Amino acid sequence: MTAKIFNNIFTHSEIDHLINFYSTLPIANTKHYPNGDLVRHIKHSVYDRQDQVPYKIINSKLTAILGDHSFTGGHWMDSYSPFRLHNDNISSYNKRGVPVFESPLHQNIGVLIPLCEHEHFQTIFFDYMLDTFEPDFSNDIYSSDESELSTEFMKLVDHHSDEECNHIKKFKLDCLLNWKIGSVLCWPRNQLHCSSNFKKYNLNKQAIVLWL
Repeated sequence: MTAKIFNNIFTHSEIDHLINFYSTLPIANTKHYPNGDLVRHIKHSVYDRQDQVPYKIINSKLTAILGDHSFTGGHWMDSYSPFRLHNDNISSYNKRGVPVFESPLHQNIGVLIPLCEHEHFQTIFFDYMLDTFEPDFSNDIYSSDESELSTEFMKLVDHHSDEECNHIKKFKLDCLLNWKIGSVLCWPRNQLHCSSNFKKYNLNKQAIVLWL
């Protein structure tokens, strides 16, 4: 499996119901950069509670496209700064002290359910599956014989440093997935990916992220 998008999984009414539900929950965590700039707000997903709205709306839909699964982590997030290159595998999360729980139904899949859409909201996946990711680009895996990514594409990732961009433009692209209301984005947790740079358009975006 590599990253893919499933369209028209949720109705607008279901997404509105989720938005309204999360609006009633308190913010559990807020992250800032050292300079004070806001990165994101986090709320608990409560997908692990079968009596709650997210489970009732989401579970049967995910089961239909992914099969039986269990919740190993996740959250609602309101992002003000785009994610840079990273992967989401368990070893990376353990290294950062983020608790992750495995189960017999563990699929090692990341799931993102957009709660908004815009032409500048994309998640970009590269064709690299990594046990760990260190942003020094010393691994030969990043070498590519393919043509460099276009200048137009590189505008999407210009929240990275010049040095990082010099490497990224030589990466092999897997896919670019546009956020759409009703869609579900899924990917192997060890797949390298990043957000497009929506911050330069003075935008913020909300989604539910689940680890299964």
